[in-house]
Amino acid sequence: PDTIANEYTVGRFADVFAPGAVNNTNRFLDYDGNNTINQDDAKIAVGKIASRVNRLLKPFRQDPNIDLVVMHTPGLTSAADPGAGERKLAEGQTAADENVYVVYIGDTRPEADLPDLGIAHQAFAGENNEFYGYVFAGGVKSHLASGNYRWKPQAKLTSVDFTNEVAFTVAHELGHLWGLGHLIDVDSTPGNAFSPDNYHHVMNTPKYANPAAARFLNDATHRMEIGNATTGASSYQHVSAKQEVRDSLRTNAAGNFVQTTIPNATFPDVPTYMQTPSHQGGYLGADNPPPKPNSDVPAATLGQASGITVADISSSLTTGFNTLRDDYLDDFAAQLNLPDGSLPLVDADLGSLLQLDVALADAISSINISGAANMSELSQQLTTAGFTISHALTDEQFTGLDPAEPADFVRASRTYSLARILKSTAMTQNGLDAIGELAGVNLNGQLDAMADVYFTVSFGVDTDGFYLVPGNGVLASVAVGGNLSASAGGGTISGNAAVGVSPEVRLTTSHADGRIRLADLVDDPPNQTFA
Repeated sequence: PDTIANEYTVGRFADVFAPGAVNNTNRFLDYDGNNTINQDDAKIAVGKIASRVNRLLKPFRQDPNIDLVVMHTPGLTSAADPGAGERKLAEGQTAADENVYVVYIGDTRPEADLPDLGIAHQAFAGENNEFYGYVFAGGVKSHLASGNYRWKPQAKLTSVDFTNEVAFTVAHELGHLWGLGHLIDVDSTPGNAFSPDNYHHVMNTPKYANPAAARFLNDATHRMEIGNATTGASSYQHVSAKQEVRDSLRTNAAGNFVQTTIPNATFPDVPTYMQTPSHQGGYLGADNPPPKPNSDVPAATLGQASGITVADISSSLTTGFNTLRDDYLDDFAAQLNLPDGSLPLVDADLGSLLQLDVALADAISSINISGAANMSELSQQLTTAGFTISHALTDEQFTGLDPAEPADFVRASRTYSLARILKSTAMTQNGLDAIGELAGVNLNGQLDAMADVYFTVSFGVDTDGFYLVPGNGVLASVAVGGNLSASAGGGTISGNAAVGVSPEVRLTTSHADGRIRLADLVDDPPNQTFA
C-alpha cells in the first residue's frame, strides 16, 4: 500500500480477500469461480474495477477538450513499488499543465465515525482538489454481506456487484475532489434533507442509487451541496454533474486549467484527513423519512350542519374508511399496471406482479369508531387507531355551529408503510429495440422485483358526508435486478440487469370544494380521480 505521510492507514485491498471457502456472505468475491477466495480473486478484481471506473469516466476520456487518463496499480501483493500513488500525486502537484487525483482503494475505514465506504475532501466551487480520496473495499464487502443491499437479493449477488459498488465509490470520491457534493431530494430542505430515491447518480448514496446503473448525470433535477471558497459555507444548488466535471477538467486556449487547482501558491497546503474534523465521502445513506399525507383542503362549502350528530359523524367515518379499504384498494393497485412496453426487461403490470392489492389489504386494517359519544372521544379513538388529527371541532365548537351553514367536523391522516415486497419474474425483451446497442440481442434470466411501498391517506367528514383529500395514494419505489445471459451473433455473454422506477398513484379532483367522495372512485371516473 501507499506510504502516505500523516494520513490514514486503511489496509490493503488484498486483505479484503482473506483466503477461505466460498459461502453466502462472500460469494461475490469469487471472481474466478472456483469456490475459493484467495489473492487470485483480488488480482482479477483490480482489473475489473479499473475497467468499470474507465467506463464510468468514458464521457470525459472521450471529450476532445479533456485529456483524462485513468491509471491503476496492479501489483497488490508486491512490496517492490510502494507509494506509486503518492509519487504520481507529487508529480501532478508540481506540474503546471497536469493534474493528478489519486483514489486509494484499501480495506476498512480507520475510524468508527468515518463513512462506511469512502472519504474525500470536497473542493469548493470553482476549484479542484489535487489530492487523495479513499475507498474502503472492506466496507463494500460488509455492505453486500449484511443482506441490506437494496438492489438484488443476497443469494443472487456476484462479483459484478462488488465491482460495481467499489467503482461507484471511486467515481463518487473523484466527484468530491472535483467539487461535487452529495444530493438531496428536490422536495426536501437542508434542515430536513433526504436523498432522492431511485435516482441513479454517482453523487447519490448507494442506498438510493443503484451502482449498476449510476452515472454522472447531465441533469440538475435534484440539489447538490456546493461549498463557497470565500465564506467556507455550503449551500444546495441545482448542478449538472456531467457539465461540472467537464468544467473542472477543461483547459483554455493557453493550456491553463479553467478552474483553480489546489494546492497552489496561494493555498500551498491541503489539510490531511487526520487534521480535519469533518469528512465528506461515499456513504450508505440513512433511511429516508416516510412521505407525509396531504391534509390541506379548502373550507367546506356543501351541506348544512342542521340535524347532524356526533353519532352520524363517527358512523360516516367508520363506514367511509372501511368502504375505501374493502372496495377500492384494488383500484389503487391496478393503476400500477403500466402500458405495455413502458418498462424495459420486465412486465409492465407492476401492480399484478407485486400483488399490491393483497399487500395493501394486509397492511390497512378496518376501523370502528362508531360508538363515539362526543367530539373529544371521536378524536381520541382516531388517535388510538394510529391516525393523526389535522382538524377537529371541539365539543363547544360543535354545539355552537350555525345549523344553516356548511362545516368541516373532523379530518385525520396516516402513512402506511408496507413490508418490503419481493417477487420474481422472467426477463422479457420489452423496450430493448429502443436501445440501439441491445437491438437484436436475446436476453435470458430471472429478475427479482423489490418494492418499498407507502400508502398515504387523509379523510374526514363534513356537512356533505365522508370525503378523501386529494394528493394521497400509493407511492412505490421498485428496484428490479438480476443476473442475465445474452446471445447475439453466435456468442454468449453474462452480466447484470437493473431497472429502477418510482411509480405513484395519487387521488385528484376537479371539484370546487377540493374533496373526493366515494362515489368518485368508480371505473372510468369523470373527474380523473386516479392519476
